[in-house]
Amino acid sequence: MGPKISLVYENVADQSVTNSIVPVPINGLIYPFPANQRVKLICVIAFTLGAVGGYRFRMDLPVGVLYQLKIYEFVDASPYPGAQFSQVQTTTTDFTDPGGGVAGNAYIRLNATIINGPNAGDLQLDVAQNNANAVPITVLRGSTMNIDVF
Repeated sequence: MGPKISLVYENVADQSVTNSIVPVPINGLIYPFPANQRVKLICVIAFTLGAVGGYRFRMDLPVGVLYQLKIYEFVDASPYPGAQFSQVQTTTTDFTDPGGGVAGNAYIRLNATIINGPNAGDLQLDVAQNNANAVPITVLRGSTMNIDVF
């Protein structure tokens, strides 16, 4: 059985975070998640890093989610083309830069399956620096969240 509906959300303008380790929602990548609904999603987030700020991403979910499986994959475009690592999560946990941050361009791909519980609320992808720094992390316009609702 295929999805009931497919939705695409897009960040339509660059969004910078400076001197903050507190995650903030990425503009445009927020889905109003009804109670008792199941979704599969793919996010592709392109961003630039300052010299040492690093990155911190988190998927915020409504209270009482019954199931979540998230696979984050980081791909570094520069200065080390092809550098990659991934992380599997079954709880709401920050996905952070293990190396402390290297200036350059990169992207995160997130694949997730989530079953919501009895509480409606927002499903959103948040961003912050891993280490507060004056040189920002900037999420680039065109970053997307594709959601299949079942």
